[in-house]
Amino acid sequence: MSKGFRQTLCFNLTSESDDEIKNYVEEVWRHATRRSDANKRLAELIEQNAPPAARAPLADIERDEVRWTFNETREIGRKFARYLNLRKV
Repeated sequence: MSKGFRQTLCFNLTSESDDEIKNYVEEVWRHATRRSDANKRLAELIEQNAPPAARAPLADIERDEVRWTFNETREIGRKFARYLNLRKV
């Protein structure tokens, strides 16, 4: 994290927040990995001219992960608001 960012947003960190942030980063990683894996496998199936029925489950995973990411952009502020001191922004 850059010094400028730390000066803009002041975090009220505790061991609870550290755990919550760590768990959230792991959750984001799981979603990103799931989408990346599905994307790679889907590209392979498309290259092999696999039938739509074989590709559909992977496309569904990609759709679900994109939807999760989009929805998460609306939720992240709420999830971590108690750790942010926005008075200095």
